[in-house]
Amino acid sequence: MDHPFSSLTYLSLESIDDDDPFLPADFLGESAPSLRTLLLERIAFPALPTLLLSTTQLVTLRLSSVPTIGYILPGVIAGCMVLLPNLEQLGLDFHSPDTSDDEMDVDESGPSLPTRAVLRSLVSFHFEGVSQYLEDLLAQIDAPILQTMSATFRDDITHIPQLLRFTDCAGRFRPPIRAMVEFEFWRVLLKFMSSDGFQLVVICNQSVEQVSSMALVCRELLPLVSRVERLDLFCNHSSRPPSTDSNIWLDLFQPFISVQKLFVSANVWPDVTPPLRELIGEGATEILPELRILFLGEFQSSRDAQETIESFITARMLSDYPVVVQHCTASDFDPLAFCSWPGRRWHARVDGRQ
Repeated sequence: MDHPFSSLTYLSLESIDDDDPFLPADFLGESAPSLRTLLLERIAFPALPTLLLSTTQLVTLRLSSVPTIGYILPGVIAGCMVLLPNLEQLGLDFHSPDTSDDEMDVDESGPSLPTRAVLRSLVSFHFEGVSQYLEDLLAQIDAPILQTMSATFRDDITHIPQLLRFTDCAGRFRPPIRAMVEFEFWRVLLKFMSSDGFQLVVICNQSVEQVSSMALVCRELLPLVSRVERLDLFCNHSSRPPSTDSNIWLDLFQPFISVQKLFVSANVWPDVTPPLRELIGEGATEILPELRILFLGEFQSSRDAQETIESFITARMLSDYPVVVQHCTASDFDPLAFCSWPGRRWHARVDGRQ
């Protein structure tokens, strides 16, 4: 395949080998002018920027689990995006290099980027990797009609201002805004959904302290989190969040100053009980000040849990910020209403039910 494929429109390649396969520089003769879909999984293609110079009709580009040998600098990727006016779906998952960019033999070919690239057709963007790579890339691109964004981080997040700018600078989140924190065995997900259908998913992989990690993400996304009106705390059927001290849970709740409805699933409730027990007296409204309805998933109410609920309700009532408690079923959480990435699906079902 070392000659141009002028009629090729769809190409999907996946490696199941433990070695790191790579495509040569003259793959497809360095030209595929009719290509609309390019999917590479576990395959390195260092010369990809050169090929992208000819794929001006490209609609879908997904690079999954790209080995280190195929690492491409974020600035080069951003420069290539300028030449893809029809690109609608983008997925990037680069393995991080073991050394600095200055020491690596990476392909820096491709167009230079004098100004921020505007991806006028991009509606779906999914990323997996280290946070600094995404930050460097997002600093160089805009996507005015983006509808779905997911970011899966393999490292500890410290600062993600570009993610906030990229997803919210144009005020694309329209109220009411719903958020869900979902705990799984080895990761924790924060999902936002706007009333106009825009979706953002932030995933922390391999997180030992899940609640603390997500509290940090919420602080980084404070301008968005502070506008959330409904918050769901959910855990899948086979796991529950690791127990942690009350202060960390309160750190997680603190940015949600506009939440009016709080949904807590049955397997999360035991961990939420201790921090709620502390919200009494003058501190009753320091956390979740706008909360009006607390929805509890189906669970066997112990005497301790019942006393916690009653004391919380009493404290809020005495502070003139009453809260009503209602019980709900698992279907009320409706996690499928959010973007289903990561997986290998590109389209999310949207359910505007509040």
